[in-house]
Order: sequence, then structure tokens, then C-alpha cells
Amino acid sequence: PTCIGNQMCPSSCTVTPYSVTYDGLAHTATGTCTGVGGAGDVLAGLDLTGTTHTNAGTYPTDLWTFTDVTGNYNNQNGTVADSIAKAALTVTADDKTRLYGAPNPAFTYQIAGFVGGENLGTSGVTGTPGLSTTATAASDVGPYPITAAIGTLASANYSFVFVNGTLEITQAATTTAITNAAALAASNTTVGQAYAVNWVTSP
Repeated sequence: PTCIGNQMCPSSCTVTPYSVTYDGLAHTATGTCTGVGGAGDVLAGLDLTGTTHTNAGTYPTDLWTFTDVTGNYNNQNGTVADSIAKAALTVTADDKTRLYGAPNPAFTYQIAGFVGGENLGTSGVTGTPGLSTTATAASDVGPYPITAAIGTLASANYSFVFVNGTLEITQAATTTAITNAAALAASNTTVGQAYAVNWVTSP
């Protein structure tokens, strides 16, 4: 920029917005204002506090201002579009095992990926994921998926990625009981003779 006579000089301000992922820290746009000397003539008075944000969101009209402290330059202002994307949390359904014929166990989960020293208690995450399976008490032995979904989870600063678990249904133990053992013991039995034996198996 150039100055004519005793007129105020125009300053040249360059402000660079930011586009980052939430990390729990405050972010501010960067910039400089220069005078008639060009890049080496950096002016004081650029205020970028209006561009500072910590939480995830889009900020399309963040205001910056330049207020000259020398009395030689015109003041000016402008806006920049800043953005902070949500950080991703991974929600993993825990693997479970049960016996055939038994009810499904309570399903549990883990959440990982918190940033900035946060944890589940301090992150502002609310709710719980939905955890379900297609297996019923009558389902055959074998693996079944435990599906993790959004449920009631919500967060201003985090999004969610889901990893399914596995429910393994294993063979149940059986018990066989001879129901006519007493009658056989009371009868006159002969070694080598065949006798009818009655039994029941459970479950």
C-alpha cells in the first residue's frame, strides 16, 4: 500500500482460517497486517480473539479487527470461516459366551478415542449404545453377532464408530439318571444277563 500526502495509509491484512478436528484445545485463526514497508513492516493491532473456539462446530462469520496503534493507518475488519470437526470415538461391543438353552447375558461395551485428557465422565458424552443379537435361548450352538448401534449416545464434540462383538453359544452339559436303579438292585440279577434299564437325560 502507498500513502498520498498526509492521508491515512491503508494496511494490508491477511487472516488464515483453520479447519481442525476437536482436541479439547482452543484454536484461533492466524494472520498479520503489514504497512507501507511490505512483508517486513508488520503492524501491531490485529485482534483475532473473535475467531477462537474450542468446541466442534462450523463458524462461518468469525470476526477479526485491525486497530492501528500508530495513527498512520486506517482501521479495518473482516470475517473468516473456521471449523472444528468432531473427533471419532470407537464403541466396541464386548464378546460374550453362554450355554445352549440359557438366556442371553447382559451385553457390555467399551468406548475408546477420547482426546485432550478427557474420559467418559468428563467428555460430555451422554447415553448408551444399543447392543443386540439375533440369538435367542433356542438358538443352536455357534457364533452370533452382537450388533452395536447409536442407541441414545450423543455428544457435541464426538462422533461414533461401532465395532460388533460375538456371542458364542456353547454346548450345554447333560445329566443322565437311571430311573429303575432301585428295582434292579432289589431283583435277583445274574452276571451276564441282559436287563432293561430306564433313564432320563436333562436338560
